[in-house]
Amino acid sequence: MSSTGVVAVVTDEDHEASRPQSPPHDVATVGDAGLDEEGDEQHDEFASDELEILDMKLKKWLLDEHDAPIPETQAEDELYELCRRAHDGDLIARYLVACTCLHREMFTEAGKQLRLITTPQVQEADPLLHLNAMFQLGALLFDGFVREGSTEDSQQSGLHMMQQVAEIEPSHFRKPPPELVDATELVTSAQFNVGRAFNDGVGVEINYAEAERLWLLAARDGAPTGSHQAMNQLGHFYSRPRRLDQRDPLALTKPDLPEAISWHKCATALGNADSAYELGTMHRDGVGMAKDQKKALELIKSAAEAGHDLAETALAVHYYTLRLYNKAVQWATRVVQPLVDVSDQQIADSTERLRVGQARACWYLARCCRLGLGVEGKNAKEAQVYLDLAKRLSKDEVVALEKKAAVGEV
Repeated sequence: MSSTGVVAVVTDEDHEASRPQSPPHDVATVGDAGLDEEGDEQHDEFASDELEILDMKLKKWLLDEHDAPIPETQAEDELYELCRRAHDGDLIARYLVACTCLHREMFTEAGKQLRLITTPQVQEADPLLHLNAMFQLGALLFDGFVREGSTEDSQQSGLHMMQQVAEIEPSHFRKPPPELVDATELVTSAQFNVGRAFNDGVGVEINYAEAERLWLLAARDGAPTGSHQAMNQLGHFYSRPRRLDQRDPLALTKPDLPEAISWHKCATALGNADSAYELGTMHRDGVGMAKDQKKALELIKSAAEAGHDLAETALAVHYYTLRLYNKAVQWATRVVQPLVDVSDQQIADSTERLRVGQARACWYLARCCRLGLGVEGKNAKEAQVYLDLAKRLSKDEVVALEKKAAVGEV
């Protein structure tokens, strides 16, 4: 689940193919080691020990200890003042403190602050603030960043909170101040998250009908206020057969390609790169529509430019086939370069769909290096590095590509 507005707690499965994007609504945080409008560039100027010192100061200010350290910079002054306001009963200040802790990955401290806002008293005094806090805390509990008893208990608590948010009517809430997220965005995000839980069987038994119901609510008929992630999931949902009975692997529904295409179009219109890629491959392969290579290339390019790994791989293969090796290398490198130092755990945590696509990009880049295509001379050593990475990602994909190459199909 993803904590809208502060920190992406996990990556959405079908959006894994895109490198992490900014959250849909950035809540203002204070005192992040001098971070201001220049963003992360200043963050890199601080050594890790200085960041740890600031974390220590923040914890002491949250405890309101008499021997708490004195702020030494403007950023620290702002954060100290925010903590002071929170201790004086300013609920918005306490929420911003929680957001700052989230931003700094101080999840335990964030959970403590959020619990102080998810009370019946706060719900009565400021329903929108309570809703924001409940969403954030629910996501943290579900994903295991904050604990309430066992891991299973925490997950159930988080799911229950998210279900509560998902069933709320957002029109009853006030227009949000800059510090808070709009109720409609929170509710649609919760509906999307709970839908994924039912679709994947995480924390609950698989229930495709409930997943579909929640995603349709979150999508809001394709309106701009709807969740483009839910629209994307509906596109995937209707694209493939699903089991009618989990006990019978042969009892399957038929894909509804017109419905899938409709939802992918809605998501693409709202900037969803994965749906743009899916529509592009449908146009390319003639799935559910007539083949249109021009439209396919246009859509896949738009997804690739947004950082979608599978689209970037598709362009690398496309240009390799056309013998435009420089372009093939450029697009493959965009996929491969961030993966050079990837851990085995990170590979295991990604989806097979993504691993296969990334392995294909690695293989093509290795081939270009080995044959000296689109690069400055042959480089067997570099080619072996990329080939080894491809095998780590998907041995089966490497075997399949090697077989194609052996018979001249690559």
